[in-house]
Amino acid sequence: IIRVDENLYISNSLQQGMVSSIKDLGVKTVINIQFESEGDFKGLEDDLTRLDIEYHNDPLDFEMNAEDELDQVLSLLDKSKKPCLVFCEVGVRAAAVGVAFSATRKKGEEVLGRQGSYEEQDILGPTYSQLLDEFTKSGPNSKLKTLVAGYTASKLSNC
Repeated sequence: IIRVDENLYISNSLQQGMVSSIKDLGVKTVINIQFESEGDFKGLEDDLTRLDIEYHNDPLDFEMNAEDELDQVLSLLDKSKKPCLVFCEVGVRAAAVGVAFSATRKKGEEVLGRQGSYEEQDILGPTYSQLLDEFTKSGPNSKLKTLVAGYTASKLSNC
């Protein structure tokens, strides 16, 4: 489990035995962005609910309508009790959600580094780039990094 910022943690797949760790972190909401075909999460959902932690399943597929999918998950994050934990099987989609959420919720200039620059490294900055690299192991030319940087730039330009 990795802390993105004060409102958000991300993780790869969660097991039922991790519930007490989640509670110890103070997490109020868990969002599973996996599809039902990726696993059976009923036991995890039940355990979280017993500990008064909200659970949502909002599958995210970057191959289909990536911006709309991200908008939907980020909207759910906005409405959820904080801090939240977002997870998926490997952690790649969770890392993308974490970066997009944190970056788009900060002031434009703070994230961009310099106004009007929409290059990937300026938008994501070293911290967010490293976070995505850690999960994707794909280096600086990652398709996912490009997607998240483009998404973030489009949201910041609308501010």
